Amino acid sequence: MRYGPQTEQVEALIERMRTLTEEQAGEMRNAWLATPEDLWDEASLPAVSFGRWRETVAAFSAADDSVDSVEVWENAQGSVMDAILALVTKDLISEEHFNLLYGPWASVMEQ
Repeated sequence: MRYGPQTEQVEALIERMRTLTEEQAGEMRNAWLATPEDLWDEASLPAVSFGRWRETVAAFSAADDSVDSVEVWENAQGSVMDAILALVTKDLISEEHFNLLYGPWASVMEQ
């Protein structure tokens, strides 16, 4: 399993990155910045501690490579990284933590 049990969903997210617009990236950044930092820490720290860091880093790198525009990547980076972390550890974290991490991506890309 390249990215853990949710490889298919991670690969779909990476594929969607290829068509991400500057407008969508900006919306994602705004949604990501609206998440209170203490909630982000509460959700991300347990996810990071579950030992799928190699899979997560590989997915981050693939997502970065899939975007041609530096501006798009810079705006979307935080929410994309959180969405990938949420997917890679989905079976290990609570639904609440998953929703906090995945929410900014979903609010723009799953409308």
